Amino acid sequence: MIKVKRNTGWQGSGSPIKIHANGEKIASVSHKQKVEIKIPHDQVELKAMQFGIRSNTITVHDGDLVEVTSTFWTRWSLPVLIILFALPILLPDAQEKFMITALLMILLITLLLLFVKGYELKVLPAEEDR
Repeated sequence: MIKVKRNTGWQGSGSPIKIHANGEKIASVSHKQKVEIKIPHDQVELKAMQFGIRSNTITVHDGDLVEVTSTFWTRWSLPVLIILFALPILLPDAQEKFMITALLMILLITLLLLFVKGYELKVLPAEEDR
């Protein structure tokens, strides 16, 4: 059995993060929650996912405490999106503004989902289990 605690801040707080062990979904953890999860083996490869946003993969052992946190990129994604929305205001044509904003948003979100890990998993020392 392992324990997984979620400490992601406001990012994705409205929905649970799915926890996968060896590629199979085994649990979900909601905002500011800690869950105990029975793992199928003494050692598994753990990964977290939410709406296509994924984490790194780590090896955990029976009895480990794992923390899910947001990465730098996830924390800064909303301010960057707000800036991208504001930039087209400087353009003269309304249709052009919409098209540029939509294309920038689609491009940015696609690149983030494909290449950037949004969450980080790490094993914490046992004394942090409170």
